[in-house]
Amino acid sequence: MTTALGKHSDELKKLAAGASKIDAVEVTTVTGQNTWIVVTLKHGLITDYEEDRSAKTASWKLTRFDAIDVKRLAIGSARP
Repeated sequence: MTTALGKHSDELKKLAAGASKIDAVEVTTVTGQNTWIVVTLKHGLITDYEEDRSAKTASWKLTRFDAIDVKRLAIGSARP
């Protein structure tokens, strides 16, 4: 995943250095005009944390998660 650097960055860096699992990571993506999907990955390990040269974003992986939950949401009728 790639995230903007912010208050959460130090915690992600610490989690990547240790072996502690994070409770949940939620990813949201738009799939249509008024439709989106929310994917929640639960109890995973943060690995490979690396900040980019511009100091604006960081890349990292979530591995060995225990559960995944997918919700499809829409405002009104779903549109492709």
